[in-house]
Amino acid sequence: MNATVLSAPMAIQPLAGFRKFTVEQYHKMIRTGVLFEGEAIELLEGYLVNKMPQNPAHSSGVSRLASRLPRRLPDGWFLRSQLPVSLNESEPEPDAVIVRGDDTTYDLRHPGVSDFGIAMEVSDSTLQFDRRDKLRIYATAGIPIYWIVNLVENQIEVYTDSQSATYQTRNDFAADATVPLVLDGVTILIPVSELLP
Repeated sequence: MNATVLSAPMAIQPLAGFRKFTVEQYHKMIRTGVLFEGEAIELLEGYLVNKMPQNPAHSSGVSRLASRLPRRLPDGWFLRSQLPVSLNESEPEPDAVIVRGDDTTYDLRHPGVSDFGIAMEVSDSTLQFDRRDKLRIYATAGIPIYWIVNLVENQIEVYTDSQSATYQTRNDFAADATVPLVLDGVTILIPVSELLP
């Protein structure tokens, strides 16, 4: 395990000629049919952004999170995969999140910051985007723990201690290590190799 203290990534600067949207405006576009449910778009820092296509390794990494983590979660926690979460200026669709509740808790709303345990992204071609932009979005929102399942370097990066637009600490867990999954003070050790394709 390697630990690193991080500096804040730069925020996206408003682009001339581009319009920003609020989360409520984004929801209205979906309700009124301007955008269709299931479109490969997410709202990031007020901008509509195309989601990246997935290669087989990325898909396999997402499947491993979705199938191997739920059985290890303490009571009162639930894993959602590639579904929206509502943050201040963004509505990303992380590869996985662990949130409070069960499969009925979010029937009428998307999870928000107070529901969160961990946000997770599986990264290969999107590694720099996930380390910079997604990290900034999750840290700014106050998500307590952010994991990057890094398929390029075969490790899991665990970011903690969010402050402002960054996380203060990064710990890397190699393929032969175990990564701690910490929820409400309960620590579960998971072999990293189980989550890497």
